[in-house]
Amino acid sequence: MTSPNAPAFPGNVSTTSIGRNTSGGDTDRGSDWCHQPTSPSTRNYGCPARLAVFAPASNQVSLTETPGSPPPPGNYFTYNSGLPAAGTNGQWVMGDWDGDGRQTPGVYGTNGVFYFTNAVGPIPSTAWLGIWFGLLAGVVPNAPIAGRFNSAVQNDCIGVTDSANFPPFGVAFVLYFTCDMTGGNPPKTFQWLSVVLPDNQGFTGTFQFGAGDYDSNGVDSVAIRRGNFIAFTNTNPTTTNATFALAQYFEPPIAGTSLFIVGDFDNNGLDSFGYFFPASGAAYFKNDLDWNSGATPGSMTVWFPLGTATTADTWSGY
Repeated sequence: MTSPNAPAFPGNVSTTSIGRNTSGGDTDRGSDWCHQPTSPSTRNYGCPARLAVFAPASNQVSLTETPGSPPPPGNYFTYNSGLPAAGTNGQWVMGDWDGDGRQTPGVYGTNGVFYFTNAVGPIPSTAWLGIWFGLLAGVVPNAPIAGRFNSAVQNDCIGVTDSANFPPFGVAFVLYFTCDMTGGNPPKTFQWLSVVLPDNQGFTGTFQFGAGDYDSNGVDSVAIRRGNFIAFTNTNPTTTNATFALAQYFEPPIAGTSLFIVGDFDNNGLDSFGYFFPASGAAYFKNDLDWNSGATPGSMTVWFPLGTATTADTWSGY
């Protein structure tokens, strides 16, 4: 099955590679505080997850160099991304798009294009690459999910959710994804996520998505948050049908709008879940995958060198 791609790929982005970072390259302004292995089997190992915050209206990025609360002013790399104008107000993620062990930004635009770059720092808008998905009409807003979905490739992959009503059960989801990060309109693979955390079982709230490695097999799989509940799977997206047999209850420790984040916050080789609060810059996370361990969530806070931020992701690799 292929995704419902529109027939034409927009011509306002580059579809040629701008090259991968060399293993010795370092684009931030300070010395590294830890060293990140570039082996894809241990790509989350070496540095605990840090926060990347974004201002989608102005296409600015701020990457934290350390997980302090908050990190000192010199430990942010803040810049204007140079994202093509068509990506403005898009949904931002971080991923290792070229397999060099380092995560860089990507944006799913409101025009159905996923824009991405293999560089950290300002680059010309013409140097961004683009992949066409054309998924814009889900019952639940279409969302990008990034992760290493296929053990046969070294780079991260990108997918976009689609959804439709599936009565009497609720909203059903499917993930269309590609691991071909050369740009253009590559064939898409799909994973059927099915009906997860439905209304008719008492779940409420906005659906939010992420991906991580929850069983230390080096491959990422999908997690879905709704309200205080998170359903996740160890069925990797290369398997057609996902099975969400795992869940966590995680009540946010403070009030306010929060965003779902996934990362290896304690550097133990397993990803776990957290919430980012845009109003304060605070993030709260758990370091376990138990249903309800009762453990006090860890936390980190970031300043907003770019003024405001309305979305965030975790990142690693520099």
